Amino acid sequence: MAAAVLLPGAIANLLDGFTALRQTSLPAGPAVLAPRDLGAVLASLGHPLSGAALKLAGAFDFFSLWAAVMMAFGIRGGGRTCPPRRALIGTLCAWVCLRLVLKTAMGGGA
Repeated sequence: MAAAVLLPGAIANLLDGFTALRQTSLPAGPAVLAPRDLGAVLASLGHPLSGAALKLAGAFDFFSLWAAVMMAFGIRGGGRTCPPRRALIGTLCAWVCLRLVLKTAMGGGA
């Protein structure tokens, strides 16, 4: 399960690598290469958000959310300790708490 949960992060890094190779030059500072947050991913798929929804979606990393959903199904499949809905709700609640703590600790408060 742990190896499968690392897959979305690896795909995100691979997309960043392809995006960096397609550019003629990279800026000296930090640059956004491929969309990572939920708002940017939805905008690139043709469903742009606005207002408070955009700000909320910008706080969550799409690839991290994908890994959390995979973890929930892995917990359900590996342990068979609870129903799938309960595993998904519990894992996503823990993921939201982790993202909020990390966002606050990194100084990117809401």
